[in-house]
Amino acid sequence: MTELLPARPVPSPDDERWQEGLHLIGQWLAEYSGNSRTTYADAIGWPYRVTTGEWRGYRAVRQGFGWLAWCHRNGVHLFDAKRLHVLAWIDAAEASRDAETDEPLSKRSRAQMVATASSFYVWAMHDGHTESNPVALIDRRKKGLQASNDPSTTRSLSKAEVRALIHAADNDPVEGVHARSSALIALLFLVGPRVSEVCGAMVGDMYVQDGRRVLRSELKGHKEHIFALPPQVCSRIDAYLASRSDLNRLPVRRGHASAAITPLFATATGKPMLRREVLALVKRIAALAGVDDPDSVHPHVGRHSFITEARRQGYAAESIQHAVGHQYGTTTARYGVHIINLERSPAYGVAAAFDPDTTDG
Repeated sequence: MTELLPARPVPSPDDERWQEGLHLIGQWLAEYSGNSRTTYADAIGWPYRVTTGEWRGYRAVRQGFGWLAWCHRNGVHLFDAKRLHVLAWIDAAEASRDAETDEPLSKRSRAQMVATASSFYVWAMHDGHTESNPVALIDRRKKGLQASNDPSTTRSLSKAEVRALIHAADNDPVEGVHARSSALIALLFLVGPRVSEVCGAMVGDMYVQDGRRVLRSELKGHKEHIFALPPQVCSRIDAYLASRSDLNRLPVRRGHASAAITPLFATATGKPMLRREVLALVKRIAALAGVDDPDSVHPHVGRHSFITEARRQGYAAESIQHAVGHQYGTTTARYGVHIINLERSPAYGVAAAFDPDTTDG
């Protein structure tokens, strides 16, 4: 079993017991892989990077509102927690704001955090580390924290806004980064990957399959997904890669050793771009493009915009689901529904029919 807890002091009200609890969290996370491990680590507030073991602190995960961060901040050991502690944590999370969007955490995000904490306690009970699950004592339905298939209300940009965004990225005035901005914005909005998949992509993950350019990504559960790359995206990525001094040729197939460990989107030092850096870039380009309320434009808006436009164009739900790598069709069905319903509202037709200037009978 992979060891996830680095051997270093952890600030806590009770060092020995606290480190033992972190060690158990590490053992639990080690039973997952890929994006699943990262998702659960973020949801529970794991204070280390799961890939490198690097300490990132409690405040760096979910703005410190993950279960681990809350327990640490309030001096509550994982296995001393009671129902009242979980209720206090849920209330604190409800009052928090998303680190990426500066908006209140959605019910789905909070529901995921609570469900993840409960999953850890179920695992700990099965392995004999505790006799109770304090999260199980909460009525999640009453707290509005059950998983829901309600339409997602995340913003989707219009065609004109996406065009303006791409134009602004193509003409990014910041010296030395316009090629990267152009490629990254095009990928986010014309292909629809998750920001984690963009940050985790390596140069060697882009190659030719059956005569088409594709980007390989690892989804939750260690599953491979292949994104189709349209020419408009390929040309921008090629231009960006050609401008980089750390690459001497573009990848044409999988298997190049150096390409396998070279980030597709890199900083000036050659390190992979972080989520917060992608977020800052997207917001800056949105402001340059003159998009209304640019602070509300974040990387996931690209995914929503992609799915919404695909729905507008009448692509089959199964095709859209496969294109973006959703495991379940019910997840895809949540995207863009509120936008499409607004656009197709009968209110427009009824208002036109009852307009006083209308002359027909």
